Amino acid sequence: MKRVRKTKAGKITIEVSIIVPVISIILVGVVFLLLFFLDMSVVKSETVRISNEVASCWKADADLSTGDYAEEKLLKREVYFLVKNKRKALINRAEKRLEQRLKERLVVTGIKNKSVKLQIDRVVTSATIHFLWPLNNITDYMGTEELVFTCRSISPVENREEKLRIFKSKQSRNEVKE
Repeated sequence: MKRVRKTKAGKITIEVSIIVPVISIILVGVVFLLLFFLDMSVVKSETVRISNEVASCWKADADLSTGDYAEEKLLKREVYFLVKNKRKALINRAEKRLEQRLKERLVVTGIKNKSVKLQIDRVVTSATIHFLWPLNNITDYMGTEELVFTCRSISPVENREEKLRIFKSKQSRNEVKE
């Protein structure tokens, strides 16, 4: 009888056909996770940036994109401008600006929600992103849980001129009463 020769060539082919896809999937997953971390830093920087821009524009009644303001308008405004002025237009412009900046810079995530809120003494900006799976119908296999990141930034509206105006008006009212 002839002896059957044993070769290892077939075993290596089977091992490689199993190992290479597994390693490839792991490497792709690591790359997408790193891109998610990059998008997290983008969201953090943009929420802080928008929050600071809106705080500056709110106190000086300036243009959001350029930061320019009209001095004569600033000097003629009421004492309680920050307290009673409704700034829906500024909020809408800030939210659109935040969405536009995020859409331009996000790589593997989508915007879940965003908001800009103005209060008397601060601006609160928040944005939530979620990971977009690169393959269709992958949630059937991976589950419906998502990678989600929420960032919230608070910028104070510190305007010494407004504080002085309010203080002076209170002081003058107290003098009139006496």
